[in-house]
Amino acid sequence: EGTAPSFPLYSEAVKFYRHSESMVRAAVRTLTLNVYGIPDEGVRTYVLHGPCCGYFPQLVSTLEEQYLHIVELRALLQLSKDPPPSARSRLDAVLPEIDDLICYCNDILMLGIPEIASHLSCIFWDNL
Repeated sequence: EGTAPSFPLYSEAVKFYRHSESMVRAAVRTLTLNVYGIPDEGVRTYVLHGPCCGYFPQLVSTLEEQYLHIVELRALLQLSKDPPPSARSRLDAVLPEIDDLICYCNDILMLGIPEIASHLSCIFWDNL
């Protein structure tokens, strides 16, 4: 008693959610989905209220950043008579990432865990 709960596997994994390597990001998403599926109140409390509770807001913030980046690139491509070729390649790079994030958020919601789904949904409503 008196010891703060810890879940090093989860807390260390979520530090890499924006890693430059897509396989690392995929591993983080797979691990977190598996953790969310653990039917244990202590695990859920840790995920939602523990030291890593900022993960969901960071996830939504990343999604918002990616969306704004797409809007910016789209405007550049549409408004410029001669858009730089890099704008198209940057757009082609960001679209799969935002698709992955949306699918991951959907996967979290589809786990059917009311506390987690409600928490993530509230963060979406508050931030987007």
